[in-house]
Amino acid sequence: MPFKPFKGASEGGAFDKNPQNINRKGRPPRLVTTVIAELKAKGYERLDHKSVVESIEMFLNLPLEEIAKIANSSDNPIYVQTVARMLMQKSDKERSDFIETMLRRSHGMPKQLNELTGKDGEAIKLQSEMPTIPLTVTKPNGGQ
Repeated sequence: MPFKPFKGASEGGAFDKNPQNINRKGRPPRLVTTVIAELKAKGYERLDHKSVVESIEMFLNLPLEEIAKIANSSDNPIYVQTVARMLMQKSDKERSDFIETMLRRSHGMPKQLNELTGKDGEAIKLQSEMPTIPLTVTKPNGGQ
Protein backbone atom coordinates (compact mmCIF):
# COMPACT_ATOMS: atom_id res chain seq x y z
CA MET A 1 0.00 0.00 0.00
CA PRO A 2 1.57 3.31 -1.04
CA PHE A 3 2.19 6.06 1.51
CA LYS A 4 -0.64 8.60 1.78
CA PRO A 5 0.13 11.95 3.35
CA PHE A 6 -2.33 13.11 5.98
CA LYS A 7 -5.25 15.20 4.85
CA GLY A 8 -4.38 18.81 4.31
CA ALA A 9 -0.60 18.25 4.11
CA SER A 10 -0.32 19.05 0.43
CA GLU A 11 -2.74 21.94 0.48
CA GLY A 12 -1.26 23.85 3.39
CA GLY A 13 -2.16 21.82 6.48
CA ALA A 14 -2.59 22.93 10.04
CA PHE A 15 1.14 23.40 10.71
CA ASP A 16 1.48 25.80 7.78
CA LYS A 17 -1.33 27.93 9.17
CA ASN A 18 -0.30 27.58 12.85
CA PRO A 19 3.44 26.90 13.10
CA GLN A 20 3.34 27.54 16.89
CA ASN A 21 1.58 24.14 17.23
CA ILE A 22 4.68 22.25 16.15
CA ASN A 23 6.30 20.42 19.06
CA ARG A 24 9.78 19.91 17.68
CA LYS A 25 11.14 18.17 20.81
CA GLY A 26 8.24 15.73 21.05
CA ARG A 27 6.28 14.87 24.14
CA PRO A 28 8.48 15.03 27.24
CA PRO A 29 8.90 11.65 28.95
CA ARG A 30 6.93 11.02 32.13
CA LEU A 31 9.61 10.17 34.66
CA VAL A 32 9.21 8.73 38.15
CA THR A 33 10.82 11.87 39.53
CA THR A 34 8.09 13.93 37.89
CA VAL A 35 5.38 11.79 39.46
CA ILE A 36 7.09 11.97 42.87
CA ALA A 37 7.36 15.75 42.63
CA GLU A 38 3.65 16.02 41.77
CA LEU A 39 2.68 13.77 44.69
CA LYS A 40 4.84 15.78 47.10
CA ALA A 41 3.20 18.98 45.85
CA LYS A 42 -0.18 17.43 46.68
CA GLY A 43 1.04 16.69 50.22
CA TYR A 44 1.79 12.95 49.98
CA GLU A 45 4.80 11.54 51.83
CA ARG A 46 6.84 8.38 51.42
CA LEU A 47 6.18 5.45 53.72
CA ASP A 48 9.24 5.01 55.90
CA HIS A 49 10.25 2.02 58.03
CA LYS A 50 9.16 3.63 61.28
CA SER A 51 5.64 4.24 59.92
CA VAL A 52 5.37 0.65 58.67
CA VAL A 53 6.38 -0.80 62.04
CA GLU A 54 4.10 1.59 63.93
CA SER A 55 1.11 0.79 61.70
CA ILE A 56 1.66 -2.97 62.05
CA GLU A 57 1.85 -2.73 65.82
CA MET A 58 -1.27 -0.55 65.90
CA PHE A 59 -3.26 -2.92 63.66
CA LEU A 60 -2.40 -5.87 65.86
CA ASN A 61 -4.02 -4.11 68.81
CA LEU A 62 -7.34 -3.24 67.08
CA PRO A 63 -10.65 -5.12 67.31
CA LEU A 64 -11.93 -6.75 64.11
CA GLU A 65 -14.79 -4.23 63.75
CA GLU A 66 -12.34 -1.33 63.63
CA ILE A 67 -10.14 -3.16 61.11
CA ALA A 68 -13.22 -3.74 58.92
CA LYS A 69 -13.97 0.01 58.89
CA ILE A 70 -10.39 0.76 57.85
CA ALA A 71 -10.42 -1.94 55.16
CA ASN A 72 -13.63 -0.60 53.60
CA SER A 73 -12.71 3.09 53.63
CA SER A 74 -11.47 4.30 50.25
CA ASP A 75 -9.92 7.37 51.91
CA ASN A 76 -7.13 5.29 53.46
CA PRO A 77 -3.81 4.68 51.68
CA ILE A 78 -3.53 1.43 49.73
CA TYR A 79 -1.00 -0.02 52.18
CA VAL A 80 -3.37 0.50 55.12
CA GLN A 81 -6.33 -0.94 53.20
CA THR A 82 -4.35 -4.00 52.09
CA VAL A 83 -3.08 -4.81 55.59
CA ALA A 84 -6.57 -4.37 57.02
CA ARG A 85 -8.07 -6.65 54.34
CA MET A 86 -5.45 -9.31 54.99
CA LEU A 87 -6.33 -9.21 58.69
CA MET A 88 -9.99 -9.73 57.75
CA GLN A 89 -9.25 -13.16 56.23
CA LYS A 90 -11.93 -15.78 56.89
CA SER A 91 -9.51 -18.51 57.93
CA ASP A 92 -7.67 -18.28 61.24
CA LYS A 93 -4.70 -20.01 59.59
CA GLU A 94 -4.44 -17.33 56.86
CA ARG A 95 -4.80 -14.58 59.44
CA SER A 96 -2.18 -16.08 61.79
CA ASP A 97 0.25 -16.61 58.89
CA PHE A 98 -0.16 -12.96 57.90
CA ILE A 99 0.29 -11.77 61.49
CA GLU A 100 3.47 -13.85 61.78
CA THR A 101 4.77 -12.31 58.55
CA MET A 102 3.96 -8.81 59.80
CA LEU A 103 5.74 -9.42 63.11
CA ARG A 104 8.81 -10.72 61.29
CA ARG A 105 8.87 -7.63 59.11
CA SER A 106 8.46 -5.25 62.01
CA HIS A 107 10.64 -6.96 64.64
CA GLY A 108 12.75 -9.42 62.66
CA MET A 109 13.19 -13.14 63.05
CA PRO A 110 13.53 -14.50 66.58
CA LYS A 111 17.09 -15.30 67.59
CA GLN A 112 17.92 -18.90 66.76
CA LEU A 113 20.73 -20.64 68.60
CA ASN A 114 22.42 -23.77 67.29
CA GLU A 115 24.66 -25.77 69.56
CA LEU A 116 27.34 -27.85 67.91
CA THR A 117 28.86 -30.79 69.73
CA GLY A 118 31.46 -33.37 68.87
CA LYS A 119 31.31 -37.15 69.06
CA ASP A 120 29.14 -38.45 71.93
CA GLY A 121 28.10 -34.91 72.94
CA GLU A 122 31.63 -33.79 73.81
CA ALA A 123 33.07 -30.42 72.95
CA ILE A 124 34.52 -30.04 69.48
CA LYS A 125 38.31 -30.12 69.61
CA LEU A 126 40.00 -27.75 67.24
CA GLN A 127 43.56 -28.55 66.30
CA SER A 128 45.72 -26.30 64.30
CA GLU A 129 48.95 -27.61 62.95
CA MET A 130 51.01 -24.77 61.66
CA PRO A 131 54.30 -25.71 60.04
CA THR A 132 57.31 -24.05 61.63
CA ILE A 133 59.48 -22.14 59.22
CA PRO A 134 63.06 -21.43 60.30
CA LEU A 135 63.91 -17.75 59.91
CA THR A 136 67.35 -16.26 59.64
CA VAL A 137 67.73 -12.53 60.13
CA THR A 138 70.73 -10.81 58.61
CA LYS A 139 71.51 -7.15 58.56
CA PRO A 140 72.28 -5.50 55.25
CA ASN A 141 75.79 -4.11 54.51
CA GLY A 142 77.81 -6.68 56.38
CA GLY A 143 75.83 -6.81 59.63
CA GLN A 144 76.70 -3.35 61.00
